[in-house]
Amino acid sequence: TTIDLIQKGKEDPEYQKHLLLFLTAVKEADVAKYAAETEKNSPKAIAIREVLNRYELIAVAIKEGIACEHLYKSFTCNTLTKHYIASKDHIEKVRGRTSVPTLYIEFEKLAAKWKNKPLKAGWDWRNSFRRLWSR
Repeated sequence: TTIDLIQKGKEDPEYQKHLLLFLTAVKEADVAKYAAETEKNSPKAIAIREVLNRYELIAVAIKEGIACEHLYKSFTCNTLTKHYIASKDHIEKVRGRTSVPTLYIEFEKLAAKWKNKPLKAGWDWRNSFRRLWSR
């Protein structure tokens, strides 16, 4: 399941298009701008939602034990935490605008957890596979 989640994101051309727009917004430091009601249907706002929704799905899958946290963390720890930091203001503004304080909450919790406990130098990714196959 974890490998499928990783591969689907890499192979899905629609998601790749959204990711590219998200990264453009991150690079331009204007992710939060797309939280406004007037921007919510813009291509970048849609792309940001798609990327954040995917991170939320992954965080929920990890929380529920459907995806292997060790494997996913080894693959994308730094990226996930950086993307959360880049989109934090956007998430807070959308939460305020929509009055949904739990929006992307699992993504937020996972990013905070990984930021506080990053991968250790010399971490052996094979342990994730061993845990995955021993289930």
